[in-house]
Amino acid sequence: WITGLAVSVVDGTTTPGASVAAAPAAPPIGSAPPGAAAEARPTAPFAHSAAVFRPGRACVHCRYRRTGPDPEPGCWERHLGQGLRRPDLHVPDLPGHGNDALLQQGAYFMESLSHADVPEAEDEPQSFSLQWRRSVLVESAKLGSPRAETLHPTLCENLSILVYPLHFIDFEACTFPVPLNRGGRMHDTLVFQYSCHTVQRPGPLGEAGIRHHHWIDSGFSPDPERRFADSLASIPEIESGTVVHFAPFEPQHLTTVARRLAAGGSAGSGASDGNDSGIGENRLLAAALAGPAAKGRFLDVAAWLREGYHHPELQGGLGLKDLARALATVPHVRQEWKALSAAQTGLGQQDIQDLILGGESEGFTEGEEAMHAYLLMRAGEVPEDRIPRWTEDLVRYCALDTMAMVLAVRHWQWLCERMPGKENDLP
Repeated sequence: WITGLAVSVVDGTTTPGASVAAAPAAPPIGSAPPGAAAEARPTAPFAHSAAVFRPGRACVHCRYRRTGPDPEPGCWERHLGQGLRRPDLHVPDLPGHGNDALLQQGAYFMESLSHADVPEAEDEPQSFSLQWRRSVLVESAKLGSPRAETLHPTLCENLSILVYPLHFIDFEACTFPVPLNRGGRMHDTLVFQYSCHTVQRPGPLGEAGIRHHHWIDSGFSPDPERRFADSLASIPEIESGTVVHFAPFEPQHLTTVARRLAAGGSAGSGASDGNDSGIGENRLLAAALAGPAAKGRFLDVAAWLREGYHHPELQGGLGLKDLARALATVPHVRQEWKALSAAQTGLGQQDIQDLILGGESEGFTEGEEAMHAYLLMRAGEVPEDRIPRWTEDLVRYCALDTMAMVLAVRHWQWLCERMPGKENDLP
């Protein structure tokens, strides 16, 4: 196990000289803080605020639940969080199922939960399951301090199978109610942009030979995915090494594009147009078309994050943006970032903390925003003088996703190098 920078192994032994601090024992879930009288959790909204403030399911996705007008706290903390250690940790932010039922019982804050709500976390789980993450978050809320960054040993085993070069890819896609091409279907998914960071060799990122490639349908092609496939095929060494992605969409959609092009039709239809699809020259698409036989080339770091990595700044989130925000707080990651040029990151020379944690971004921050921006530009609804800036913002948005994956894999390798017995297992 790795917790913070202190190295220990599953059987409880430590390497000579390693500094492993014993964490204070967490009070039992549902118990009161030391010196405080225990109180039963209310089973209905707090009496003093029921007339003016009643949380519900609509609060779950409301931004003001956690953060109010600067420097005010969010509405839950203002109305319901008096006397709590961590009024910023809310039940809706727990991963997994069961949150709706807890809210209906009047449980709004993690530290108000009991063993009956969330069982205690196992000391040595087989993987970091959602139930384990729920338990860790609740225990952290009760202690008033988060559990340190933790790496599961199986993540180091996963990292050992990587074959260089590594191609970190991310696609942005949209749908059209009316098909773009003859033979297409309503709401076919079409990729309008990708980012690819290639890491040629292991080791510190400044010495790893990183290159950034990207494509965006800035010309609003009638068949954007043919251009997408051509651009993807032109990436140096894309036919070798490992393709790293986050969640299943990228390999699944590559399979769809490969089948369309192999049939000789446009990427947006199943009909033949008599043009050479180029599928034989694009070995990445050919690998995608191979189905199960290609699984070794495509690796999903979302599964690795979900099952093998805990960071307190994730705060229950397991998305790529959550991972990027957590990594931006890690000193080792910030050091690696400084060794990269603007051309390598595709994100300029801005400090990573300012880039990710610097407050409201002037660009796009969510996939839905990026999709709507592209559709508006394609429909001619955006003034001409704004299109270059929006296009640049879309490129940066996608590059940040692939760069986050690069930083994550490198940081995990760095942690594994400090785990006893694992030094020789990494590429």
